[in-house]
Amino acid sequence: ASAIVPPMASIPPDPRPQDALRSRELLSALSQALQILGSARDETEALSASFGHAARAFSAEKALLLRVRSLAPLEFEALHSEGLEAEQVEALVTGAPIEGVSPTQIKKAIQARQVQVVENSQLEGHSASLTASLKGRPHSVLCAPVLDPWTKTVLAVLYFQTRPGPQGYAQADAPF
Repeated sequence: ASAIVPPMASIPPDPRPQDALRSRELLSALSQALQILGSARDETEALSASFGHAARAFSAEKALLLRVRSLAPLEFEALHSEGLEAEQVEALVTGAPIEGVSPTQIKKAIQARQVQVVENSQLEGHSASLTASLKGRPHSVLCAPVLDPWTKTVLAVLYFQTRPGPQGYAQADAPF
């Protein structure tokens, strides 16, 4: 009697091949930040050192690291930026509306203390169309607060922006 062997299930191809690269870059960014924090250096240095890895991991065309100086009133200091013009950085720091970037997503990330993801600004509906940054050319935005692990206070905000589509951001990127 011969045994019946079920056919091997085929493994579907990875729908997002950049995920493996993102994971490696994010692990590198996290490792570097933890190494700096573990050596009793300050959190600003740790955030700054890992910023480049995170921007590459998220294939960001525009990236910004803001240190939160005060939550009430909301005040920021720009620590690092990539792909942004000076007036765009200033708009993100002050919360002023300007085409091409979204200060609204930064405020939402701080208020909710959660990652904010706009997969495709053209598909976001009415609320996204009210944000000056999301008008015109479509954008994909991932904006994440960096929280103190003990107090849950927002220390900084990471803002990444790219084109929607295969390199764009999705809800699956939020638990990074």
